[in-house]
Amino acid sequence: VVTVQSTPEKAILLKNSCQKMGIKWINVPIEGGSIACLTKPETKKYLKDGLKQTYDAVVSNEEKCLIHCKHGLHRSAMFTYAILRKLGLTKEKALVELRVMREKAFNGIKDFRIKYAEAELIPKIIKEKTSPTSVSYTHLRAHETSLHLVCRLLLEKKK
Repeated sequence: VVTVQSTPEKAILLKNSCQKMGIKWINVPIEGGSIACLTKPETKKYLKDGLKQTYDAVVSNEEKCLIHCKHGLHRSAMFTYAILRKLGLTKEKALVELRVMREKAFNGIKDFRIKYAEAELIPKIIKEKTSPTSVSYTHLRAHETSLHLVCRLLLEKKK
């Protein structure tokens, strides 16, 4: 489970639940999807570290991955887009897959988040030598819970 939420959004509650169930939890503690938030140095570091951990879990360990933020429209969509690009998809194909997975996330990602991901995240995570990986994309049913787990995206390596 990848949580792209800040401490005030009570991400820690999900950590405790995941630990109780023996589920790996990756926290990417960013406060929001605005340009002001995304351009903070600590946010860039959190995103890069979270993307690397998530990529390693999906590809190296062949684990399933659930990515969410508070509303499932901005942070999780941008994070998922960056993972898809790291997995070897072109910009156009990553956007198509995001739209197939969750149209609301595709509509909510906005051009500035794509431009930010392409300028600040993709070059840093793609420059690390990896070969394109074949993956299947399955969208889990999106629903809101008390923890606002709205955008649930599953990335699973093809066997």
